[in-house]
Amino acid sequence: MFSRFAYHPRVRSVFATKSYATFTAGIAFATAMAVSSASAQTTTNKLRSGQQNAGQQVQIPAVRPANTKATNPAQKPVAVRQPAQTTARPASPIRRAAHGELIDEMPPSLNPASEVAQAGHIGYGEVVCGAEPTCGFPGGCDDPNCSEPTCGFEAGCGFEQAMPFEPRCGLEQGCGGSGCDVGACNDCVGIHLPILRIDWRRFDFFAGVNSFTGPANHASDGAPLRGGSGSFGFYEGFNEGRSLNRLFGLDLSSQFGARATQSSLSGAEFTEDSRNQVFVTGGLFRRVDFGLQYGLVVDYMYDDWWYRNNFVQMRGEISWNDNCGREFGYQFMGSSDDSTSTTTLIGANNVITTGTASFEPTNQHRLFLRGNTVRGATYMAFAGGTDQGDGLLGGLLTSSFRNRFAVQGGVTYLIPNESNRAGGFENESWNLSMGVVFRPGGKNGAGRYCRPMFDVADNGTFLVDRKE
Repeated sequence: MFSRFAYHPRVRSVFATKSYATFTAGIAFATAMAVSSASAQTTTNKLRSGQQNAGQQVQIPAVRPANTKATNPAQKPVAVRQPAQTTARPASPIRRAAHGELIDEMPPSLNPASEVAQAGHIGYGEVVCGAEPTCGFPGGCDDPNCSEPTCGFEAGCGFEQAMPFEPRCGLEQGCGGSGCDVGACNDCVGIHLPILRIDWRRFDFFAGVNSFTGPANHASDGAPLRGGSGSFGFYEGFNEGRSLNRLFGLDLSSQFGARATQSSLSGAEFTEDSRNQVFVTGGLFRRVDFGLQYGLVVDYMYDDWWYRNNFVQMRGEISWNDNCGREFGYQFMGSSDDSTSTTTLIGANNVITTGTASFEPTNQHRLFLRGNTVRGATYMAFAGGTDQGDGLLGGLLTSSFRNRFAVQGGVTYLIPNESNRAGGFENESWNLSMGVVFRPGGKNGAGRYCRPMFDVADNGTFLVDRKE
């Protein structure tokens, strides 16, 4: 009987309808519970992530309370735990500036004594406009590598960490520390004296060939002048710079160098003697990144040929550094000194004759342009005149290679104001030199501000004229 009732068509239809409704309600309830659980888990994960990153100054998004109105009466509201209150550290001025915020205050200094030296003339620690750590050394304003921190303002290479002590420029504390071309420290040599130590990074060593002429190449013993050939030979020497800040607390550097030449090795028409010269240069100077710079040195020359002379002259410079790898300025060479010596000449019929001759340094005035190329070379071009109305032209070019070596060439030409018929050739002077420079510490081994401002004197900067 139950079997018939159960299989009645109408009863089966009602039973199927109720079963489908019950099954659908169950699926809806299970889906609602799963969504609620996932939402609660996601909210908890967000809170935990925010708490873990609170020390890193990560912004924690606000958490809205969960919806407590359940769509199903059987669903319970999810309890949300509020995050613990944390105090984020204030952003540093560097971080704020990196995000484009305008910073009004300066960041606190880790070392109150640390100041920027020689950036300008306003005062210690004040970086003037144009003296920022941009470019100018070595590649100029168009150097694509200027974005690197080692373009111009290398730590420990002339841009020292504190004033008035400059640990890498001048009287360094031995070998070690950081600086440009630290590998040269292997060449620091103790020479068996307890308080003397040589830092070869401050030195430039040079050698090469030169050819020159001047009034001294025209011999005279009271008779008409003879000779006129140029002097060709070799030269070698060194130049060294160091800071005086550590000793005297001044933004000044010193330099000292010497040069020796050997020329006319086969003698000349009027003498069998070869020509030997010694030049010594020493003085003070001040280099800056931007602004006015100056220097003054004393040059000494010993000249031994058919005469024997000793001369002293002053050489000075005042120039403007535009912070883009160019310097414009004025140089002078002046002296009131003269030298008279006994001469020994080969006269007529190879008879040795003696006499006297007097010479004096030539006072010079030059305007110059000095700068750096993108490839790291340095150049200088000048034009000027003398107190006697002669003209001056010349230049100098130094091109580095293999970091510690450079090729250097220079030329000086004095244009006499006398005409050819009036004996202008007797007063004509010129000097041409070419050689190699070895720098144990690299181009800036002595430091940006301690690199010698003047080259050691030679026959191009120390011109000599016959005294009337």
